[in-house]
Amino acid sequence: MANGRERQPGRAEWSELLRIGIEGIDEDHHRFFSMIRDLDNALMDRKDKPEIERLVTSIVEDSVRHFENEEKILAQSGYPHAARNAALHGKINGELAELMREFGGATLSAEWMGKALQIREILVNHCLEEIAKSRDFVRKHPPSP
Repeated sequence: MANGRERQPGRAEWSELLRIGIEGIDEDHHRFFSMIRDLDNALMDRKDKPEIERLVTSIVEDSVRHFENEEKILAQSGYPHAARNAALHGKINGELAELMREFGGATLSAEWMGKALQIREILVNHCLEEIAKSRDFVRKHPPSP
């Protein structure tokens, strides 16, 4: 707790409770929460737009890659909501692309910080909701090789 930021309300943190038991997905989720922590810290430190843009771009690009990987794994597991999950990923990717466009055009710090926070909220909420929905099924039905 050296920087006083650990365990603050509203902080998105990795927890073993989020583990679904598939190494690649769990590693992705762990990395995602680390990236979100970096973004949270940068926003709290009022870093400049290029730094926030670098972090947000990295999070969005990593999420797109993760979505593709997760869709394959869920389909291999026979997850009954795999198609719904893939469609939701497509919708989220569209929202993220629009928010990134708006972020790029924003000139006031309140605007671009707001866009960064919207991106964060969309991805954190999706991650937490989908882990809760799929975790038990995936643990009982690991993907076939």
